[in-house]
Amino acid sequence: MCSFLRRLFLFSMLLSFVLPANLSRAAEPKKVEKSLDLSDLGFSAETTKPDLERQSLLDERTHKLKTHEILGPITWALMTATVLAAPDHGKASTLHQVLGAVTADLYFTTAYFSWTAPNDPSAGATKTNLKIHKALQWVTLPLMVLTPIAGIMAQNQYNSGQRTHGLAKQKSSLATALYLTYSASFAVMVFDF
Repeated sequence: MCSFLRRLFLFSMLLSFVLPANLSRAAEPKKVEKSLDLSDLGFSAETTKPDLERQSLLDERTHKLKTHEILGPITWALMTATVLAAPDHGKASTLHQVLGAVTADLYFTTAYFSWTAPNDPSAGATKTNLKIHKALQWVTLPLMVLTPIAGIMAQNQYNSGQRTHGLAKQKSSLATALYLTYSASFAVMVFDF
């Protein structure tokens, strides 16, 4: 009983402080304040008008670059699987050939989304990692074209009983350079600096 009375006393004390303050506020007439808008800050209605054409361009750019960001790691994972399935010497397995073809297709699909994204002049490539990523495309692109060609040539030479020669002989070096540059291009975007 004693604890109940203490609680009741504390509650009544609390109400005695809170209620008069709330009652006095309720009795005061409401003041209507004018809300601020951008014209109060010196911006004209013309400068704050939405630009629907630019917004459409930015929406398309965002969609394509987000798709590029999603497909890039998937391409890297497939490229890693292709490298792991590569033969040491001799006939390439069907798995390696299929993974290589899918990787090449996905690489060009991923690149398509980046290349066709509308440019936004106000969003220049100011970050170092983005500049490196864009520069590495000029290394990975020709390697991605040459490596499958060299692989097909090597497979044809192997099937006809020939020793690999010409571009086919460089397939392993091309594939290694491709994997390392693509991995670097992927890494500079993952590790932001």
